[in-house]
Amino acid sequence: MGGWSSKAISKLAMLLCHPPPAACGAEPMPSLVRRSKLEVCLDILSALARRPMGLTRLSLEVNVNYVTLRKCLDLLIGQGLVEEAVEERGRSYYITERGLTALNYFVKLKGMLEVERIAA
Repeated sequence: MGGWSSKAISKLAMLLCHPPPAACGAEPMPSLVRRSKLEVCLDILSALARRPMGLTRLSLEVNVNYVTLRKCLDLLIGQGLVEEAVEERGRSYYITERGLTALNYFVKLKGMLEVERIAA
């Protein structure tokens, strides 16, 4: 192909077969942002404020794997924000009054910070 290296031809072929999203007019995928442990714990409290649930349902609601969920639940139980109950069907998790108070505090704080960010 007169003057084209095999590497350049391979790269061109790759671009033609798999063009970047911008070349097709598509928006690029947003980069994934990891949630902090605090954010995961707040998501757990929010889910449990809606209704008590077991590990599997909670894992799906909060979109977190079992190991991370278990660590956060242990922390929340240790702080008295969540209670674990062994029932006939298995274990269920409930938010406590203290957990509701903490969740409400963080929701208000988040709202205040968003208002200040808009005003700044």
